[in-house]
Amino acid sequence: MLAGNGTLTAHFEVDSSGTRIVSIQSGGGGYVRSPGEGSFEFPYGYELTAYVEAMPGYYFSGWFGSVNTADNPLVVTVRSDLELIATFSSSYNTVEIDSTAGGRVVEPNGTSDFERGKIINITAEVEDANLFVFDHWSGTAVDAGWVIDPCKISTKLIVKEPCTLKAVFTSLLPLIHVDNGDSYNVALGLNRSSHVLENGTENYPFDSIQEAIDVAGEFATVRVAPGTYVETLDFAGKNIHVLGFDPNSVGLMPWPVIDANQEGTVVTFTHGEDPNCLLAGFILTGGHDGHAGAVLCDGASPRIQHCVIAGNQCDPNEIEAMDEDWRSAILYCEDSNSCFMHCTVADNLSNESGYVGCFINCMELKIVNSIIYRNDSYLLDVLGGPPWFISYSNLEMQWPGLGNMNINPLFADGILGSEGDYHLKSEFGRWNSVTGQWETDGVSSPCLSGANPNAWTSIEAYEIMGPLNYGAYGGTLGASLSEDD
Repeated sequence: MLAGNGTLTAHFEVDSSGTRIVSIQSGGGGYVRSPGEGSFEFPYGYELTAYVEAMPGYYFSGWFGSVNTADNPLVVTVRSDLELIATFSSSYNTVEIDSTAGGRVVEPNGTSDFERGKIINITAEVEDANLFVFDHWSGTAVDAGWVIDPCKISTKLIVKEPCTLKAVFTSLLPLIHVDNGDSYNVALGLNRSSHVLENGTENYPFDSIQEAIDVAGEFATVRVAPGTYVETLDFAGKNIHVLGFDPNSVGLMPWPVIDANQEGTVVTFTHGEDPNCLLAGFILTGGHDGHAGAVLCDGASPRIQHCVIAGNQCDPNEIEAMDEDWRSAILYCEDSNSCFMHCTVADNLSNESGYVGCFINCMELKIVNSIIYRNDSYLLDVLGGPPWFISYSNLEMQWPGLGNMNINPLFADGILGSEGDYHLKSEFGRWNSVTGQWETDGVSSPCLSGANPNAWTSIEAYEIMGPLNYGAYGGTLGASLSEDD
């Protein structure tokens, strides 16, 4: 009996009697030499020493289970049941070797396996010194610091783990041509399909836009012929102009289509690109990504002009850890002063509600002379910047700013995505890119003329060649006509 207030304390002692079960096993590539493998009983407090041995072509990479260490031998005091698993890794690591256009890797020749810790010579060579120069080595081997001097065409690699290695060459051409031999060009007698000699010249153009970006020098221009290019683009920090039409052309040709084929974001700018980086004259479609369906600008400030952005999808379910720091959007701009001028963003979708057409978390991004309409989303999610960074644009919501409106733009047809015609209806003349003729409509779009001409004074890519309508075709030869034109 406890009289009055008091404290009762229960005392326990570790049961040091009896035995403990220790399970010891190994993965492929080696074995536990002592005490062997299996299930063992040891008395409490027993000091166990386990020694492993790797088979030829493998090395011991560590224990896991009840312990996590690479000690060999392993010394552990047995005070409870234990599970000890010895793991081994191949002593040979695969080095995936590649190069951009303009040259090749001559040593080693192709993807190869090398023994761990081996130092190998790596050498590249330029194919045509009049067109290309060696720039540097890139890849996970360079990122890990295993290449002795990444800026030398001949250097050494220390093989520590499986890695990638690419020889990067830079074109000396100020104007690089891309043409994938699309049927439109065949009809014009301009078929320049993929050729073993492709080098970016007019006679031997690249058949991939990314291939041209990879070798483009600073401030170069990449000219892309009409066609559908099934790929995604990463500008990789290049301040270059990638143009989908010739600003000096007097004819009307269809704009090239960049189709991501549901394989990710169509165009990515994440390496500090600045306003000297320009993408103009394209249809961007087929994007499918958790963060950015069509365009991702993160820590970069490119210019996107005269682009139709349609038929893309963002999928919030693809974001592994959705939190307040991430959104899912068609246009995703973070820490960016990008400029979207004369763009049409329409008919982009989501697999569920809760995504946005444009996510903007920056102070000076500009959307000018554009149309953002008929998207399956609410329009804008803005975390930074004043409300007047959007001007002279038609938005499917009320938004403050000079020249902004919220009204049906009256696109030429109602077909969704890249197959749609996003020219504006006009009683006075609308270019039909399918028939290649000018036609008239019974009504005119409210977005004819009225765009801001002063926007061109500081950020023009080329001279104004057509009526200054809102949207992608404003200011081009394909702009629909108004009564004043």
